[in-house]
Amino acid sequence: KDFAPALNERTGKILSMLTNGKYNELKIADDYKVMLREQEGGQIVSAEYLSGGTYDVLYFALRLAIAQVLFPGGIPLLILDDAFLQLDDARAAAAATFLLESSGAEQILYFTCHKSQGCLFGDGSNHILL
Repeated sequence: KDFAPALNERTGKILSMLTNGKYNELKIADDYKVMLREQEGGQIVSAEYLSGGTYDVLYFALRLAIAQVLFPGGIPLLILDDAFLQLDDARAAAAATFLLESSGAEQILYFTCHKSQGCLFGDGSNHILL
């Protein structure tokens, strides 16, 4: 009763930040189908019609919102595996910045096999090459 509205609101805020306000509201139906409202014009679209990059941004926002709702005092550990792979360079950089500055995570482990993805987090992060 309280979780779903908090999750929808939090995911909408994160999604709005990561899409420069293009999508600012979402609803998860009883059958778990995700619908988004576009800021401009208010058109409602199904997540299945989004580009691969926007779809990844949506589910990154959803996973992060779930962690934030479950851990309101701060996420102790966040583990991601190539979460920004389908994003263009600008969106990937924005998502990494958001993750570092606004996620509420105390520690983030980001696994990737792409050097460009590893470099998103800057010099202050630890990079381990295997």
